[in-house]
Amino acid sequence: MSSRVPPMTDIPTHWQSSGPAHYTAHLPGGDFTFALSREDVPLRDICDLALRNNARRRFLFVSRVLGRHHPVRPAALRSVARQLAEKLHARLADQPVVFIGMAETATTLGQAVFREWVALQGRGLYIESTRRRTGSEVALGFAEVHSHATAHALHLPGDIEDPEHWLQTAAQIVIVDDEATTGRTAAGLVRAIQDWRNAACAEPVPFSATLAVLLNWNPCASEGVDPAITHIESLVEGRFDFTPIGEFPTPPHTQVVLDTAVQCRRGVRHGTVRPEVLPGHWATLVHAGHRPEATGRPNQELTSPTPRVLVIGNGEYGFHPLLLAEALESTGAQAWVQATTRSPILLGGAIQHHRSFPALSGEGYTEHLYNVPDDHDYDRVIVCTEDALPPADHPLWRLPRVEVCTWANTSPSPERSDWIATDLDGSVFSRHWATGSSGRVPVERFWPVPGTWRQRDAGITGAAVVGDDQPPNPQAGTEPTAALSNMESHREPSSWVPAATHRLLVALSRAAALVPVTARDAESFARVDVPLLHLRGPAILANGAIVLDWNGQPDAEWQSRMSALLEPWTVRLETLCAKLIERTGNAARPRLVESQTGLPAYLVAKAAPGWWTSPEGVVIQEDKDLWAGCRIAVLGTELQALPGGLGKREATLFVQEKYFAHQAPLLCLGDMPTDLAFMRLSGLLAVPAGSNLEGTWQQLG
Repeated sequence: MSSRVPPMTDIPTHWQSSGPAHYTAHLPGGDFTFALSREDVPLRDICDLALRNNARRRFLFVSRVLGRHHPVRPAALRSVARQLAEKLHARLADQPVVFIGMAETATTLGQAVFREWVALQGRGLYIESTRRRTGSEVALGFAEVHSHATAHALHLPGDIEDPEHWLQTAAQIVIVDDEATTGRTAAGLVRAIQDWRNAACAEPVPFSATLAVLLNWNPCASEGVDPAITHIESLVEGRFDFTPIGEFPTPPHTQVVLDTAVQCRRGVRHGTVRPEVLPGHWATLVHAGHRPEATGRPNQELTSPTPRVLVIGNGEYGFHPLLLAEALESTGAQAWVQATTRSPILLGGAIQHHRSFPALSGEGYTEHLYNVPDDHDYDRVIVCTEDALPPADHPLWRLPRVEVCTWANTSPSPERSDWIATDLDGSVFSRHWATGSSGRVPVERFWPVPGTWRQRDAGITGAAVVGDDQPPNPQAGTEPTAALSNMESHREPSSWVPAATHRLLVALSRAAALVPVTARDAESFARVDVPLLHLRGPAILANGAIVLDWNGQPDAEWQSRMSALLEPWTVRLETLCAKLIERTGNAARPRLVESQTGLPAYLVAKAAPGWWTSPEGVVIQEDKDLWAGCRIAVLGTELQALPGGLGKREATLFVQEKYFAHQAPLLCLGDMPTDLAFMRLSGLLAVPAGSNLEGTWQQLG
């Protein structure tokens, strides 16, 4: 680490007022003059000044409210976000808006403005530009020519992130940044979006672009606003002039391409129609200190009744840290938030301390943290990264009273770093597998093992009041009672795992986590209990509408995404149920499968064996108007209709990213052709003999 960058010093900015709304400022290396036409927030409350180690642009406005280079209270950031959102809402409230947060400085501000927009009942999509790659499709690229890292990208949202396809169709786009000096970068982004729409859309939708910033220095001197920008909203507006003084150090090399060494999470880089929520596994940071297994440091006793906590984001990753700071303040702590950055800034003015270290992401560039000296007065310093924890010898660990947490909720057990994704019904267990494959009584080691259970009615022996479909009654003397010797008397098996499958899964589970990927909802999944197998979480339920974490609790971030996806479908799915009853004359019995968001996830309609392949059933399936926007599949006696964007594959990708650090499953198991969507995420597939999927492959062969 380094504490200063010669030849600059840590002398603070010297401000003077030369009249109403006129200021001068001096710091080692340069002089500023300001003439302001509007201050919704006083200039000196909203920013301080510093010098970049960048030959293209020497000056820097260091925000006091942004939470980037300078620690700020969450309320200050939320206040300016609210003011910008209110200005935008006054003009754009009656239409969906695409909000774009500019990396890396304005990503936290961008989503904070979007959060306030949603609180004002606005509709829209939030998405961030990025200098990183998620591994998924990039929609477009553009350049920030004055930057130390010029390349930016906008990734393509999926149906989950942008169910209404607003990136393609919205007539209003708002670009959120910290300040506008010339507006060229924002204008370049606008033109890149126009070019992308022209190429990607059969009938491109024209749009207007608004730039929302804290400081608006545009137009500067004789330059006017770029015509690509139709409007600018800001909290401070005026002109400034900067005169450099003396020699500057040699700037570092400019990066002109995106980072590709480490795949980053999708998150808001692919968009969201609802603001992100606090990662559920961070609750221990809020209520009971940090987890030793997450930080690699022992718990520290906090003696202050009102602990002072600094929460530090990592590069583009800033909104979750803001939520953590807000959550800490809700418990009585005093919290501040800021973030690490790629920006090389010289000591002096607003920058009173500087430390640098290898990027926490592992990308290889140098990362910087400003104004957090070793003699800081915080009780806790919590660094939040969206990537893996830094290695034990990383310089960041030398920061006094530091803790590090990650967005990724990886296994607390090293032996669970690998994983296997498996469908359940028909792949692991079935109600038809109560006897051996020959139908004869197998020897004990080949007895099938219970897979799911149903409750026994206490008053009528053998009568089930809650549970799965009734299993076939084994012939007298053939029920594998030895397998039930330790089972509770108030329940009985309703489906079975073949003995060979069970032995294989037990062996695999010693080296890898087993992740169920099932159409079962939470209630029916609770009846799954296979001896010697941990299947409680992570788990994917309801065809991807529910993701459970390691503790079997719903993943809050996924719930938020599903709420946004499923809410527009609620009435539509209810209407589909009524239409199916009417169209089929009650031959099909539709019901809605619940998610854990309080909204229905998808529709399933049961019919008699063979009905869905009958002429009447085929006609229903082929009615494109009836199923518009849905994905339908017939699985035996059931038809499933899933809203566009919902699916096992999408949820499996999320689990892969968040719970297994982007590592693909070693093996995927499934029994239906529809399972191939998630199974193809692995290079090795397993299919039960005699399954529908095996039959399909045989037909193709």
